[in-house]
Amino acid sequence: MTLPVYINQHFEKYRGFALGIAYAGSTSSAFVFPKLLLYLKNTYNFRSSIMIFGAIVSHVIAASLLLKEPSWIRKKRVDDALALKQAKDIFTIEKEATKTTVNSTAFSKTYRDKKTDTNTAANSKVNPWSIRHGLTVLENPMFYAVMLTYVVFGYNFDVFMATIVDFAVDKGTALEAAVGLIPLFSFTDTLGRLFIPLLVDKGYVTRSCLATVNYLWMSLVLFTFPLVRGYYEIMAACMCLSLAIGCSVTMYPALMADYMGIQRLPISYGIVGAVAGPLFVLKPLFIGFFRDHVGCYSNMYRFLSGGVFVLGLVWLAVFQSERRKRKEWKPQPAGATEAILVDGHAVYCNPGFTATEHRRDPECSTDGRTKGDIECVKACK
Repeated sequence: MTLPVYINQHFEKYRGFALGIAYAGSTSSAFVFPKLLLYLKNTYNFRSSIMIFGAIVSHVIAASLLLKEPSWIRKKRVDDALALKQAKDIFTIEKEATKTTVNSTAFSKTYRDKKTDTNTAANSKVNPWSIRHGLTVLENPMFYAVMLTYVVFGYNFDVFMATIVDFAVDKGTALEAAVGLIPLFSFTDTLGRLFIPLLVDKGYVTRSCLATVNYLWMSLVLFTFPLVRGYYEIMAACMCLSLAIGCSVTMYPALMADYMGIQRLPISYGIVGAVAGPLFVLKPLFIGFFRDHVGCYSNMYRFLSGGVFVLGLVWLAVFQSERRKRKEWKPQPAGATEAILVDGHAVYCNPGFTATEHRRDPECSTDGRTKGDIECVKACK
């Protein structure tokens, strides 16, 4: 969970491509480690092979010590905390100043109403890096869509990788040839991780559009697995599926960063992990049910295909909703000017956002107070 957090903090424009490069390491290892595991198993035994792999993985600890939070993230956290403190101090000063200037009974009700509104606004300001702000992801419907994406895809990916060799052997493929499917699978998987996310980074499609196409394609390919016969058909199906899987691996962290924001990213990952963890524990039982009771993996792949199809429909609804919102937004015609009177007696005009200060002309003020917003707004130059 921590690696995508670091990557999302360092990259914004090419976030998908950066995640693809980071996750390409796991697919590159598939060209070596499956054959290595088979060699170690034949030379020693399976238990000793796992111990050797554990010793290799322990070297990652040294590399993880190099990961540090970006300096601009630390600076932004300090600046946000300072801005929040200054806002509270300003509110306190204004409240005390207002108390000293309120002298009439007729004006007291207006003051009390204004005080209540200001107090509510001040109390609603929360440090964007705090846990309290992070928990606001529970109020965001997109958080549940992203969490569903992680759970459904996680099940599909792990179950498929755990069963594809057995599935190929059941279809009559030799064990050595079945193990060789994984490097071929990893080749197109790497392409999916590196290059498909670039479509979003370059602005050709939106993230939700790519997610829709990707999961519907994955559902279609999974549904064809029970129909394949022979080694080459299995290989072709695996390579088609791996394109979608590779894209999905980098899709989830990018979706989380896009919809939740960098500030709420760590706690979002924590909540998703807490929900998905107990569900993932059931994966061996899920695989064992189809292997031991049903007798084959064909219906299991059909079931997985249905789950990913539902996921594709969810992102299709998200894509249509975002598309409708973009159509409803209409930019102002060229040359249009909009004048807005802002508190503090400044008039902001579009285009150009030219600001002219209101200088308290006698025509526009009475006893130091503005006579009327419409009367005081003049043409911006």
